[in-house]
Amino acid sequence: MENNALKTEELFLSLGYTEGEINEIKNNFSMFNINYDVLLKKIKEIHEYLLSFGYTKEDIIRLTIILPQIYGLTISNIKSKIEMFITLGYTKEEIIKMTLVFPKIYSFSIENVNDKINELITLGYTKNEVIKMAKILPQIYSYSKNNINQKINDLIALGYAKEEVIKMTKSLPTL
Repeated sequence: MENNALKTEELFLSLGYTEGEINEIKNNFSMFNINYDVLLKKIKEIHEYLLSFGYTKEDIIRLTIILPQIYGLTISNIKSKIEMFITLGYTKEEIIKMTLVFPKIYSFSIENVNDKINELITLGYTKNEVIKMAKILPQIYSYSKNNINQKINDLIALGYAKEEVIKMTKSLPTL
């Protein structure tokens, strides 16, 4: 068991992680419940896939410290999420930027993202506007409809018309 943990740490070190970053990943992801040979293979495969997609080593370290669970996903799962974002109209560079700002986007199901887009459409945004807003604020895919409605209502209470709120939040979704 200890030998396997050492192999895992050596792999992470060879990929550019510091010991502190390795400990952070170990503390946030129960990867030690996975067969070590399988774990080592998955780490290498996912790391290589992310590099081939366009992430830098530093990007991957940053991404996996925040979302170490990505090492529990399959390559096909990661690819399907990337393909979904490309189909929605995002570029490779935008996907990388969004996932570095909000790595948990990789843990969302395709259905959840589509549901969130549809929810925002019912509030008065177009699909293209939602896509543009998420480029600025990818966390929008994690906000509840109630939370978004509350923000809209708060701005309306300040004297703005709903149309004005929708217009303002298109370019500044962080409102």
